[in-house]
Amino acid sequence: MTRIWISHLHSALVALMLVAAVAPSHAFAEEPRAIFYNVTTDDAWTAGMSLAQANVAADRGHPVTVFLNVRAVHLADRDAVQGTFGPSGKTPAELITALSAKGQTVLVCGTCMKVGGMENADLMDGVTIASPDLTFEALARPGTIALSY
Repeated sequence: MTRIWISHLHSALVALMLVAAVAPSHAFAEEPRAIFYNVTTDDAWTAGMSLAQANVAADRGHPVTVFLNVRAVHLADRDAVQGTFGPSGKTPAELITALSAKGQTVLVCGTCMKVGGMENADLMDGVTIASPDLTFEALARPGTIALSY
């Protein structure tokens, strides 16, 4: 009896391996989920980590939205002097530019800009002033992963 059971189990495993081997690789893959990065700091190390990770996520096919708020609005200031994020050797502004070039969304909190002494003319290309509609539409999309830095 045990021998028959083992034989059936072996046959089932071989059949499963054959199906897995001939099935297209995307047949078992999940659709890339949207990722929302909430960035609140202008510290190059912390912000650089979030922006470098956002670029990797975009390269892997995830739709990415970055929301720069509180002190992070200064990352989108076209004239700001910024440190580099060690592992990438790039400034947060360069990482934001790379995201924009990949067609990803970078939102900047307009209220935080005003509090931080910034004006619309200070913004670098490729970023959009956030509205509640834009922000919450991206954040509330079903299946969205939200990360905060």
